[in-house]
Amino acid sequence: MKKGLINLAMLVGLFFLTQVPLGFMSAFSLLNGQNQQHFTFIQMLIVVVLLLAVIHLFIRWGKKHCEAEFHLSIITKNWKIIIGVWLLSYVITAVGSMIMQAGGDTTTVNQEALDTIARHVPMSLMWLVAAIGAPIMEETIFRMGITELFFKDKPKVAMFVGALAFGLAHSPTNIGSFIIYAGLGLLWGAVYLKTRQVEVTIAIHALFNTVGVLAMYLVSGMG
Repeated sequence: MKKGLINLAMLVGLFFLTQVPLGFMSAFSLLNGQNQQHFTFIQMLIVVVLLLAVIHLFIRWGKKHCEAEFHLSIITKNWKIIIGVWLLSYVITAVGSMIMQAGGDTTTVNQEALDTIARHVPMSLMWLVAAIGAPIMEETIFRMGITELFFKDKPKVAMFVGALAFGLAHSPTNIGSFIIYAGLGLLWGAVYLKTRQVEVTIAIHALFNTVGVLAMYLVSGMG
């Protein structure tokens, strides 16, 4: 019981850590919007240093508590799975988007928040935070952490609990948005259970978010 509470406290603490770089980037974005100015070099440096520090802590934690390797070679060995599941991820988002549109919604609250922040954030910085930092941190928590710390011998339970937590963490406000995030969590959770390599789901998540960041800037003309 005590060990379980300690593990839960660690994951909750890690989740709050994920918000630090994004919080600073959001605050700078709001400030710059009010002052009608661009990101300064100092602001970018602060966000990047914080992000790298948090990523470093996540990697160290994963190696110590979950025996993760974080080797790039694992990604190259599993590139077929990565590409296949990355493409399959868009089927889930398409289904969720159609359900949202049927209910009169055009996008998720999470995406709206990112769009607002992105108006005053350079695309390179947004990509670094959303497509590199977020996948490393979120996959460490919702796939590897939940599985290895709580449900190591119950993989199916781990997959569903991780998907539920991942879905709720992205602030769904309707069935469609919940299907998108929980569905992606379920799909990527199945991949983690098959490979038991968090690097694989990090790569899938990173590809998915990279396309999202590019689309966000290109469609809005912010790039």
